[in-house]
Amino acid sequence: MADRTTINASDNVATIQKNADEQLYKFVSLWLAALFYGLYLLLFVKAIPAFIRRSKRTLVSLVFFVSSLYLCVIVTLWSALTLYQFVQAYALEVMKPELPIMFFRDFARWDGISISWLIALCVWAGDALVETQIYRCFLIWGNNYYVILIPFLLLLLSIIINTISLVWLSYPSTFTFDQVHPVFNMVFPVNLTINLLTTGLIVHKLWREHRLSLRTGRSSYFDGLDSLLAMRIIVESASLYTLQQLLLLVLYYCNHPAQLLFHGTVAPTVGIVFLLMATRTYEAQDSRNGETGGVESREKDSETGSASESEKGEGRDTTTI
Repeated sequence: MADRTTINASDNVATIQKNADEQLYKFVSLWLAALFYGLYLLLFVKAIPAFIRRSKRTLVSLVFFVSSLYLCVIVTLWSALTLYQFVQAYALEVMKPELPIMFFRDFARWDGISISWLIALCVWAGDALVETQIYRCFLIWGNNYYVILIPFLLLLLSIIINTISLVWLSYPSTFTFDQVHPVFNMVFPVNLTINLLTTGLIVHKLWREHRLSLRTGRSSYFDGLDSLLAMRIIVESASLYTLQQLLLLVLYYCNHPAQLLFHGTVAPTVGIVFLLMATRTYEAQDSRNGETGGVESREKDSETGSASESEKGEGRDTTTI
């Protein structure tokens, strides 16, 4: 009897410590979320004039402009709900006498499930258009559907996995935990695989064209940028999301509460990486071409898949991102 009492006491101490650790990490994650949203908002305000100006020129630019507006709405709604939860849990202490962390564990509440769905919508958009560059990969490989077949199937798998997870969080009686646990284990590996696969395909294509240009003595340009510069912008921008997903993967399998720090920044990170990639590309294009008709003519040429007369004369190879 004494041994059983000792074991129960140890379990209680461990549970209390676990709750305290999670509460601390959750509190810090809320401030990190606010910081990341502030950075995202600054980048959005800076980028929106360029998005509007270029959206009138090509279909590709219009797609990215609409995507930026979509992400802005999703990330802003997510931030507003996160602030609401922060006030409810830590300021109003609606869970008294229980700890505030218990408020965030109730995913069946309207705000809890709404935040989960908003993150899922944001990540799916990132997988399709932003971080893992399925759409950019499709464009760079000359509208080749076969190249993006596996990434697209993985995106569908990601949607199925996240939908099952969200349904279970909203209605726990739908599945047992043992049934849904393997699904949870697939979330971060699938996200990371899509990211690495499509970014790798883009880099491979750009590097191959760069090597070809060295052998032929022709310059290789993608969307008005030198292929190496375009490759650097894509890799450097996407690395933020990749690193975040990798850390979440490791911390999740270690069952460490520090994963809460990065959970709280997923939505704004998707928006930040998208804006970083777009603004750096636009700034590099403007730096090379200036605000002249050369930009418009190159964009028109990229839509038709042909180089401008001046570039043909110089022996340059042009492709659109």
